[in-house]
Amino acid sequence: MSARIGPGLRVLVGHRRPLVVLLPVSLVVSWTIALVHGPVAVPPPALGILAEPLAVLAGSPVWRLLWWLWLAGTLVLIDAVARRYGANEHARLAAGALLIALPVTFWAFGWAGTDGPLAFFGTLALWLAGRVIDGIGSGWSLIVCAAVAGLFGATAMLAFLVVLALLIASRPSWRMAGLGVGAMATALVLPVLGVLLGLGAPPATSEPPAGGATLGPLGSAISALNAMVTTGLFTLTQRGIGLPGAPEYFFQILGWIVIAGVVVAFLRARVKHLDGPLAVATAASVVLAGGVLVLVLRAMSGEWLMLQPIGMAALLPALLITTATAIRNRPAAWMVTVWSGVVVIVQLVLAVVATR
Repeated sequence: MSARIGPGLRVLVGHRRPLVVLLPVSLVVSWTIALVHGPVAVPPPALGILAEPLAVLAGSPVWRLLWWLWLAGTLVLIDAVARRYGANEHARLAAGALLIALPVTFWAFGWAGTDGPLAFFGTLALWLAGRVIDGIGSGWSLIVCAAVAGLFGATAMLAFLVVLALLIASRPSWRMAGLGVGAMATALVLPVLGVLLGLGAPPATSEPPAGGATLGPLGSAISALNAMVTTGLFTLTQRGIGLPGAPEYFFQILGWIVIAGVVVAFLRARVKHLDGPLAVATAASVVLAGGVLVLVLRAMSGEWLMLQPIGMAALLPALLITTATAIRNRPAAWMVTVWSGVVVIVQLVLAVVATR
C-alpha cells in the first residue's frame, strides 16, 4: 500500500529532477526579495518565544539571505513526501513551483520570521509521520520535531493536527491516536511556557471587544470560521504582499489551484489507496483548525478571544502535497508549473521596479 520513506537521507536525494529546477529558482526569488524589499518592507510580526530575537534578525541582510535554507529544506521534503503518496515527477514539480510563487512565500522566506520555519517543520512532520506509518521510524522523532516547532509559535500545533489525522486515517489504533495527540500537545509546551513567563509574542489574537467584554463560545467559533475561511484561505488566494501593479488574478489563480486540488483529492479519496489517508487528513484539518485554535487560546488565556488572520504556513505543506496527488496528467501539471513561473517572473520584475 505504501511507498516507504527511507532509509536515511537517501530518499531525499533520489529521483531529484524537480529539485534541480526548483532549488536554483527558489534561491533567486528568495534572495531578490531579501535584498530588494528587505530594507523597505515591514513584514508581519513574528510569534512565539523566539519573536524578539527574530525581530532583531529580520533587520540583518545576512539572516534574510540565510532564511532561504528553510525554503530549500521545505522543497526537498515536499518532493520526498509527495513521491511517497504517489505523485508523479511533473506533479511534484508543480507543487514546488506553487510554493515558490504563492504570496505567503513572499513573507515566509524573504525575512527572518516564524512562517518559514513553520512551513519547514510542517513538512518535516509529514515526512516523519510517513516513516512511523511505514514502521521504519520512531514516534519519538515526531515528539522532538513538535517540541522544536513550538519555538516558532502556537500555530505549529496545526501541522501536528494534520499528523494526528493522518496517523488515524492510515493505521487506526489507540497507539497512533495517542502519538498524534502527544505530538500536538508537545507543540504547545513552549508556547504555553512563553505565555506563563511573559516571553516572546502571544498567539495570533486580537484584544477583546470594546468595554472589556470577551466573545462567548459561539462568537469565538464564528471568529474562528472567519479566520480560517476568510483570512486563512485569503493568504493563498490574494496578493497581500505590497507589490504594486500586479493584477490580483495572477495570485488568485494559484490559490484556487491549491484549494481545488485539495477538494478533488478529498472527493476521490479511498482509504485503501496510497494518497487517500493524506487527502482525508488534510481536508479534515483545514475544517477543524479554526475551532481547535479557539479552544487552545481559551485554555491559554482563560478568555474567548477573537482570532486575527491566521497564516497558512504550518498547513501549507499538507495542502501542496495533497494538491500534487490530485494532479494526475502531464498537461495539467505543466499548466500549473508554467503559470507559477509567470507569477514568479512578475514578482521578480515588480520587486525590482518598485524600489526604483
